[in-house]
Amino acid sequence: AFAGTAITTVNLSGVTTVGQLAFYRATVLRTADLSSAVTVGDGAFGGTALTTANLVSAKSIGNSAFADTPLTSVTFGALESVGAYAFTRTRLTSVTLPATFKKHKADYTWDILDEKGRVKETKTRKVDTYGIGAFSAIPTLTEILVAPGSDDFVSLDGVLYAKGADGLILCQYPAGRTATAYTLAAGTVSVEGHAFEDTRNLVSVEFPYTVKRIGAYAFYLASVTHYTFNSVEAPALLASYVDPASVRSDTLLYTIFGESTDGSTLESTIYYANFYDFVAKRVYKDIFNPEFYDSKDFGLHLTVPKNGTGYDTEIWTNFFGDIQKTAEILPDSTTHEAFDAIDGMKDYALDDIRTATTLAALEDVSAKILAARRAYNKVTTTDQL
Repeated sequence: AFAGTAITTVNLSGVTTVGQLAFYRATVLRTADLSSAVTVGDGAFGGTALTTANLVSAKSIGNSAFADTPLTSVTFGALESVGAYAFTRTRLTSVTLPATFKKHKADYTWDILDEKGRVKETKTRKVDTYGIGAFSAIPTLTEILVAPGSDDFVSLDGVLYAKGADGLILCQYPAGRTATAYTLAAGTVSVEGHAFEDTRNLVSVEFPYTVKRIGAYAFYLASVTHYTFNSVEAPALLASYVDPASVRSDTLLYTIFGESTDGSTLESTIYYANFYDFVAKRVYKDIFNPEFYDSKDFGLHLTVPKNGTGYDTEIWTNFFGDIQKTAEILPDSTTHEAFDAIDGMKDYALDDIRTATTLAALEDVSAKILAARRAYNKVTTTDQL
């Protein structure tokens, strides 16, 4: 209703729901009382001039709700979910997620209607409560904290992680941190999309052997130039769909991805932009006129295990013009599983076995030993023995 208007202040006290795009690009809107808002819709205040947001009652904040605003302060009190890019490109310096921000996954329910508009079926699926890039590309942001009481989220030295089913998930690295090097937490299995987008100071990143997935745009336009992976098997790189209709016709990206009838552009499909930029700019460099666009090397350096596999694909080698290998062979995932199983036996001392008074106690020890032996038997390649 007020999108694109010249409204400068609005009193929403008592209002519990702010609809999507309600004040979108109301570019001179500087103050708004949001203390009663429980739900803030997609893009509701995107592109406004808000500098503070009191969201103590808000449980759900939509996609891009406050994107591209000069917001320097935000207060949460009841937050349960935050949408993708909700606060991207703001001016926040520190964020504290409340204890109510508990679960990494939540149920999303919708109805399927029949031809008469009656509910024919109700479906439910799990969705992330932390939308990708919710606090991405904020050059002033130095920390994301989590109040005590959250079940699934944790702040490790100011970096936001979620506890997934198989390990830690790095959700957001504050782009304004001054550190030039960062090592992901042990047990990290995934890096979310836009997690490191537009970092300004970070130069080198090291990944533990547990990392299995790198999200789309995870390091898009990041300052990182040196990457070290300790996983023998290359992590999966997640891609994204690029729709030409969403790209401005006056940009380079439109020239690359725009719809074409003569084959001069790549058209809409799945593209990889996990590290720095769209790798299609390198993979398809031969189709570009160098007078218009010179597809230069991204200047990225990669270090992988001597026995690494999957790092020599067209995608990886076009992202990284320089790929080095370690001097030593590193344990692969099967060997690490054997290590973990053997470590599990350390919970039991010989005295525990000697003094066991029940069959159940001995069976527990036996199960641990058997699991370790089975895991060890799976290590069959000569370079891992």
